[in-house]
Amino acid sequence: MTESETRRFLVTTPGLCATRWLSFVLASRSDVFVAHGKHSLESIVHGRFDTERQSGDRLSLALGNVMSEFYRCRPLDEVFDIYREIMPGALAYGNVHTYTLNEVFNRFGPVGADQRGQLAGVRVANVIRHPVAYIASHTAMVQSAADYPRLRDHYRTMFTEALACRPELLDVPCRGGEAIEAFVVSCLSASRFLEDFRRDQAPHFRMEDLTSDLDRLKAFCEHLTQLQYDRQRLAAYVDEGPINRHRKTAARHSPLEIYGQWEDWQRQVANLFLSDELIERFESVQYDVSMLRREDRQALAIARITSSKTGGRLGDFVDPIAKPAAAESTPAVPILVEEGYRGFNVVNYRGRHIGLSQASGPVDLAEVDDAWLAASRAARQIVVGETLTDAKAQIDLLNATLT
Repeated sequence: MTESETRRFLVTTPGLCATRWLSFVLASRSDVFVAHGKHSLESIVHGRFDTERQSGDRLSLALGNVMSEFYRCRPLDEVFDIYREIMPGALAYGNVHTYTLNEVFNRFGPVGADQRGQLAGVRVANVIRHPVAYIASHTAMVQSAADYPRLRDHYRTMFTEALACRPELLDVPCRGGEAIEAFVVSCLSASRFLEDFRRDQAPHFRMEDLTSDLDRLKAFCEHLTQLQYDRQRLAAYVDEGPINRHRKTAARHSPLEIYGQWEDWQRQVANLFLSDELIERFESVQYDVSMLRREDRQALAIARITSSKTGGRLGDFVDPIAKPAAAESTPAVPILVEEGYRGFNVVNYRGRHIGLSQASGPVDLAEVDDAWLAASRAARQIVVGETLTDAKAQIDLLNATLT
C-alpha cells in the first residue's frame, strides 16, 4: 500500500465517552494502528483489553497525560508518520480522544470541499455523550484523581476558572459535601461541548449508540478505517462494555434518574453552565434533555441564588485553592527565559514557565492570584507550562487559533 492509499482517521471527543474501549474496538483488527489520548503511543496495539478492565481507572489516572507535549508540539502529518514507524504494515492509522474537534480544525485546518492541507484524506468523527451522564461520570473521575498530584492540580485550576467564569457560584445555597468542587469542574467541562458542536465539518456520534448497537458500531469502525470488521468479534466488545469503573455507576441509571438524584444546588450549578444553545445542540442529535429544559432557567437560577435566605452557600464549603509550595531550587522571582516569542515573554517562576502577552503590559506575578491567572488564560493573555517547550507549544496553539 502506498502512502497516498494509507487510511487515516481521528476520533475526537470533548471528554469521558468510553474512548479507551472504543480504541480497543478499532484495534481489534491487527492491521489497524490506534493510539489513545495522551497515553503511550503503543498502549492500545500492545495492550490487552481484559487486563485494562481489571485495572480500570488507575491506569488512566496515573498515565493519562504522558504524551500531551508530544501532540501539542507536532503537526498532524508528523504524528501519522511516527505511527507508521511503529507499525509499518498497518492498513489504517488513527487516534482516539487525543484532540477535541475544535482543536483539530483550529490547528490542522481550515478545510474546504476538497479538504486540503493536513486533514487531506483524514476521516474525522466526533463522539459525544448525554450531558447529565457525562457530568456524573466526570465528577466521579475528578474525585478519583485526588491521589494523583498533577491531575488534582489540573482540576483545582479548572475550579478556579469556573469561579472566574461564574463568580455567582459561591452564592449557590447548598450543604457541605466532598463533591462540590468536582461537580462544578464537571459542569464547566460539559459546557465546553458547545465548542465542538459549533463545528459542522465532521459528524457527531452518540457513544451510547456505539456501546449498545452492534450494527452502528460496525458501521462506525468501517466508515473510519474503510476496512471490514468481524461482527462476532465486535459483539464480544459490546457484551463486555466500557472499561473504566467511573462509568459503570452512571451506566446503571438513565440521565433522568441521575438528574432526579441531584440536589437542588447541583441543578442550579448545571443550569448556570449549560447554555440554551448547548441544550438545543444536544436535542439536535436526538438526546432527551428535557430535564434540563426550563423556561428562563439560567435567569431563574441566578435569581434563586441572589434571593436565597438559607444558611449555607457553596462558598462556605469550598476550601481555599491550594497553591503548590515552590521548591527551594526554583526562582522566587520571575526570570526571563525567552523574550518576544510570538508576542509573549516567557519567564521561569516558582517552577513553572509562564508566557505573558507583551500586549498586556508589565505584570507582577508575585501579586496575582489564581482567579487572575484563570481570567488571563481565558483571555489568551497568559499560558502556563511545566517546561519551556510546553509553554511555547501553547503559545503556538494560541497564535494558530487567532489566524
